[in-house]
Amino acid sequence: VSDDSDDFPCDASRAIRNTYLGTLAYEDLWPSQGDYDFNDMVIDYDVDHILNSNNKLVSIEADWTVKAVGAGFKNGFGFEFSGLSSNSISAVSGQDLQEAIVSVSGNGTEQGQGNATVIAFDNVFNVMPNQGTKFINTIKNETVVSPVTVSNVIDFSSPQVQGNVGLPPYNAFIFVDG
Repeated sequence: VSDDSDDFPCDASRAIRNTYLGTLAYEDLWPSQGDYDFNDMVIDYDVDHILNSNNKLVSIEADWTVKAVGAGFKNGFGFEFSGLSSNSISAVSGQDLQEAIVSVSGNGTEQGQGNATVIAFDNVFNVMPNQGTKFINTIKNETVVSPVTVSNVIDFSSPQVQGNVGLPPYNAFIFVDG
């Protein structure tokens, strides 16, 4: 790849950065009847797929920015690469796992899952501490808390076809109260 077209001119293993942006909003009681306000966890994502010169995925740089928490539960957040095995990933970094409720393999993926699964954090209140308000950034005239970003880097054992990995936000999910 010529340097003028290369996002990483000094790295022979990386050539292209594709960026995906969006917002996820979750209701932690879904599908049970509740308030259906979808503000129990609101997360912006900024995910970069790093490709080599053969257009294969070599790593992912993911920023998950917690914007609001309208729940009293200690909810966690993760994502699954549907159809991709855990051994396709060599390393995951940047996770915030403080609750001892998630077991991870040596490569950072969650143990016991059929597909490669990454838990970004296991308790949103460890990431974005509640500073005296009932909820965070969901009630008018309450204290506004600055958004907090959890950054993950996922490195693959070998370059992957993007279709096998999928596109952001992948199969993103929350898990409720541990």
